[in-house]
Amino acid sequence: MRSLWTVLFSLLAILSATAFAPRGDVYENVDFGFKFRPPKSWAQMPQQSDEAWQIVKYLSDKTYYWTEKGGWTYEHKPELTVIAFVTELTRKKAEVERKKEDGKDSITILLRNPYKDYLDWLKRTYSGGGWYVAEEKDLELSGVKVHVYDIKVEKLASGGPKRIVTWVYKQEDVDFAFQIEVLEDSLSKVEDLIDDAFRSFRLIPRTGKGLPGATTGEKIVIEDVSKLTPKQREERRRGSERKAQEKALDTLTEGWKSFRTKRFLVLYHCDEKFARRIAGQAESLFAWLDTTFPFVGPDEYVRSPVLRICKDQDEYNAFWSGGFTLSFGERVPEVVAYDDKSGFQTGWAVERLNRSLCDFWFHERDSQLAAAMPTWLVTGLLQTLGNARCDKTTGKMEFRADDWGRDEVRTLVRSGGAIRPRDMVRQTVDGFAGSGGDSLINSYWQAGAWVFYLTAGSGAKDSKTKDLLSSYLRNLKQAVVEREAAEDKDGDKTDAKPKTEEEEEAQFKARSEMWRKREQELLDDTFERTFRTWSDKQWEAIEQAYFKTLGGK
Repeated sequence: MRSLWTVLFSLLAILSATAFAPRGDVYENVDFGFKFRPPKSWAQMPQQSDEAWQIVKYLSDKTYYWTEKGGWTYEHKPELTVIAFVTELTRKKAEVERKKEDGKDSITILLRNPYKDYLDWLKRTYSGGGWYVAEEKDLELSGVKVHVYDIKVEKLASGGPKRIVTWVYKQEDVDFAFQIEVLEDSLSKVEDLIDDAFRSFRLIPRTGKGLPGATTGEKIVIEDVSKLTPKQREERRRGSERKAQEKALDTLTEGWKSFRTKRFLVLYHCDEKFARRIAGQAESLFAWLDTTFPFVGPDEYVRSPVLRICKDQDEYNAFWSGGFTLSFGERVPEVVAYDDKSGFQTGWAVERLNRSLCDFWFHERDSQLAAAMPTWLVTGLLQTLGNARCDKTTGKMEFRADDWGRDEVRTLVRSGGAIRPRDMVRQTVDGFAGSGGDSLINSYWQAGAWVFYLTAGSGAKDSKTKDLLSSYLRNLKQAVVEREAAEDKDGDKTDAKPKTEEEEEAQFKARSEMWRKREQELLDDTFERTFRTWSDKQWEAIEQAYFKTLGGK
């Protein structure tokens, strides 16, 4: 069943920036009505553009270490995060109304905090390993009731066992959770800092805008943007673009600077020379995508993302940790990178930036097509663009094959274990992954090699294959449009609600099988449209030319 609400704006992106006023070494928030004294020398982190309930975050200036027995040494900087949760007094389930007015589908949503409480937030956002509450207790601080959690992270802990100490300050309409995460064996080194910061909490009058989304009756009407004209969608996107940039600038923290390029607002906390080179890379990549795929959503407006460049990986990880996006399809216009100190040409951080920009561009131009692109194509395209770099002199993208991947594929070709492209382009997600492990890795490298050949290798100059990827994408789009039109004509069919666990399991299996079948049908349909005139002899000639570039016979 296809949902009507395929491309909606992110709800949290429309919330205004939370007002705060750091005064000396004291943080004050006049929207939520509290203040506290963060640990001295800890750096305040910037906010994600779509985050409304994670109020503030600080990163330690000191790195702590943990060494496993006879193994690796891991490093970690403690983080202090403050999150707000509306209580039962103000929390209700989101009110959703669907209606059609003047031929337009719309949805009305009453904004609410997406988390039930602190433990729900931790369950939905924490990815550092298996955790459990080791101890909890209640206390009172200056008339405020506080619930204290001592949480241990031991099972499958990422980077070593950790402790999470959290104080939840209870209020009638909102609770404030103050959380610090630290390596288990380093807890004693920061206990005094934690205690001082948490005990400095005080309530102050709410003289700002108040709690975002917590007031009753605040409704926002959002239309199904896929039914709007490109011009109407452009107006919506320019609005969300403006709000994201305004919030990003309003919440800049100490040490961060900004500048603008043709298509980006750049916020950076690193060397300006590196930031401007990253900005040039982003501009060049967008220009290449515009030129290479002009037929993808040609009338669609691609928002100018906020390009945020952190000073290092610690800051990058701290920026993303603990976030939760309540999104209905349309991406928040922000892309984040960092200086990994390993060089612009070979750095993994630049590769990740390229992939994020490519993903953003395709979803902006045609989210329907982006969602339908098969695994081999998405994987290959992101791998190919990940290794591309902007030439400082010409400003154009230069592509290079992944040396490691190239060697892996060459080995597969010489051993006879490489998959033929004609088979690759018909692989479902399950077929691409195979049995996992080496099978998945081999598929990954081969997808990258094939897409590189078609976009930047000798196949991009061969008359038989230079337009192959464009033709495939056009046919994929047409196949998707026709299939969705047929489904709309048939109407939505809702399965009966299961009454037993057996019925629920059977329904899940049936739906999984249905989607696998639809995926294969779409791949087969697109293959037929693209290659219906190709003979086995033509395929063999192209595959021979392709494998030859990889060191095959």
